[in-house]
Amino acid sequence: MEQDKDYILPFEPSNWEKWKRSIMIFILSQNITKDTQKQAIILHRGGQELQDIFFSIPEHGNPPDGTTTFQHTINLLDQHFIPKVNPVFERHVFRKIRQEANESVGQFISKLRQQVAKCGFADADTEMCDQIIEHCTSDELRRKLLEKNNLSLSEIIEEAKRFELVVQQADTLGKNEKEMVNKVTKYEKKKHYKMEKLKTRRKACYRCGNENHFKNDPSCLAKDKKCGRCGLIGHFKAYCRTKLPANTKEQGKRFSQQTSRSNKINAVEEAKSDDEAIVFQISKKKIW
Repeated sequence: MEQDKDYILPFEPSNWEKWKRSIMIFILSQNITKDTQKQAIILHRGGQELQDIFFSIPEHGNPPDGTTTFQHTINLLDQHFIPKVNPVFERHVFRKIRQEANESVGQFISKLRQQVAKCGFADADTEMCDQIIEHCTSDELRRKLLEKNNLSLSEIIEEAKRFELVVQQADTLGKNEKEMVNKVTKYEKKKHYKMEKLKTRRKACYRCGNENHFKNDPSCLAKDKKCGRCGLIGHFKAYCRTKLPANTKEQGKRFSQQTSRSNKINAVEEAKSDDEAIVFQISKKKIW
């Protein structure tokens, strides 16, 4: 039994009703039926403070006829801890309860149930129905409930919860659809960009890249030029579209490097020949 102690709320005089509910659930779960044993449990679990309060009440040992010891104990403690209710004020509080923006229908109804118990209404269900219809946050739900006349409280609660579920499902579907539309829009923009880029490229000469003429224009600068990549005549290396095998690519690369080296050697030899010619001319002049 000691192992179940943590399942009972700590006793606080200001929290009497919740603590009483907790102790009642514990007694029921332990299948305790003996009246004096139930009284002993509630006083023991309440601690010294609760015991002092109970035994200070003059009527604590004299239960009325037809009332059990345990029920008499509960009645006396209720009278001590539960303040007297002013029904007029409690009805005022009840009528000011409204569903908050982020509050579910179930939470709203729970607040109304707790407050209506203090109001002393002759027909609490009717008051609950009126309050739900008048102060729910959804205008659409309000119209639906007003269209269906003379609904019971249970029917209104069921209709409100069903409506709330449908709204949540519709919001989820709408969110998924919006995400899909965004993905499609992004794809279409990307596709449009590629098409525009392709159109721009088609407007230019693919031999030299000039945007002012096409491939067969006689003024194309690349029409008689040899490509430094594939070796073909008619286009610049930067605009070469020839597909070369792997070995051909390597050969083309070596060819370009050899051509570059040969050009450099020829330039040096030409410069050397020019220098020798100058020396030769100077040596032929007579020096007086």
